[in-house]
Amino acid sequence: ADGASYPYTYRALHAKALAGAGRLREANVGPGDIVALFGRHDADLVTGFLAVLLVGATPTIGPYRSAFNHVEVYRQRLMEIARSAGAKAILTEPDTLSWLAGQAAGTALLGISPTTGEDVAGACPNILPSPSSPAYIQFSSGTTGRAKGTVVSHAAIVAHLNQHIRVHRLDEPSVLVGWVPFNHDLGLVSYLLTPLACGVPVVTIPP
Repeated sequence: ADGASYPYTYRALHAKALAGAGRLREANVGPGDIVALFGRHDADLVTGFLAVLLVGATPTIGPYRSAFNHVEVYRQRLMEIARSAGAKAILTEPDTLSWLAGQAAGTALLGISPTTGEDVAGACPNILPSPSSPAYIQFSSGTTGRAKGTVVSHAAIVAHLNQHIRVHRLDEPSVLVGWVPFNHDLGLVSYLLTPLACGVPVVTIPP
């Protein structure tokens, strides 16, 4: 929003994700669990998403909050998604964290750590999910009713990414640029997962 740029290397994102994975393990989050991520769609959310994958859990990203969303309506929508998904933990920002404290009984609430500052990365858990196990949960927009979740398997997203990379010839020198939020399928696949899958740099602009 301020026009500043914040470059991150794969090494930095990986180290941050490992640190986040350690915090999730301390909260007893692991394979079979679902973690909701609510916050700005930036590098902090990306590392949170990766941390969830590293512990073998299943992430789901909440909608991006715009100036057009009434804050209470937006927060209630987040809780609907968390309950519908059966989230064991919620990763979110401090202001939302304090509000959720009285709303999400029995759910681990963890703050999204900013990518600035130093974190001590823990050892990477040796978890290799099966192709048929859930990779993430994608929720619909909910504009005409309650948001509905669709489970996407690791096999399905790998097939999708391989096709995406081949059709767009992303094995050639490329830079991806996008503004679509990560809760949207286009934003998640094109500007979060595709760069990780093929190693091209990506520039993401706040929605």
